[in-house]
Amino acid sequence: MITLRGVKKTFDGRVILRGVDLEIDEGGVTSLLGPSGSGKSTLLRCINGLERFDEGSIAVGDAVYRGGGHPDDPRAVAAIRRACGMVFQQFHLFAHLTAEENVALAPEVVAKLSRAAARDRARDLLEKVGLSSRAHALPRELSGGEQQRVAIARALAMEPRALLLDEPTSALDPERKGEVMDVLAALAEAGTTMVLVTHEPAFARALGGRVVVLRDGALAASDARSEPSPHRDPDADEHD
Repeated sequence: MITLRGVKKTFDGRVILRGVDLEIDEGGVTSLLGPSGSGKSTLLRCINGLERFDEGSIAVGDAVYRGGGHPDDPRAVAAIRRACGMVFQQFHLFAHLTAEENVALAPEVVAKLSRAAARDRARDLLEKVGLSSRAHALPRELSGGEQQRVAIARALAMEPRALLLDEPTSALDPERKGEVMDVLAALAEAGTTMVLVTHEPAFARALGGRVVVLRDGALAASDARSEPSPHRDPDADEHD
């Protein structure tokens, strides 16, 4: 579903990505692990068109865009961003909008759904992430875990083919991390395609799926699909 070919990126003379080749299948979880500075988040942002890259190509389904001097096809970039919902480490919710309004905004403004249809979709998604009772709360009235669950619902609101998640629990305390983990585990069990950046091997094991290790901007290892941990404890074995 997502194919990277020879993706290279430098910044201020420093090599960030060294010709990454990667195939991400539909319907599974792919976790990107590696130390800080290994290029994990940059790679994720390149997939969604938030970072430009110097060489190579990225395809999501039939939409392809290329690095370097190749002119971007705005339709391809728009299609890729529509196909890949992004969830950030910091929640980036609109502070003046309620949880329901945050989730409904893109379907109404971008997808041109009626306000009623967009609100219906938002309520359904907030129920899916366990926040139906908090639909009318502002971000400042929500815990960190609740805000991240709203952010996940917002990413799902455009009905993407894949979710891209950049360290979605690293800003949370253990209890709130567990709330988000439960939501992601349910999405994984439902067959949602997810590409997840994390520095915690236990978190990746808890979700199951494929683990890809980056080191110094290159793929260092990639394992076969595995079953999720029965305990789904993202805090266990953090010394790995």
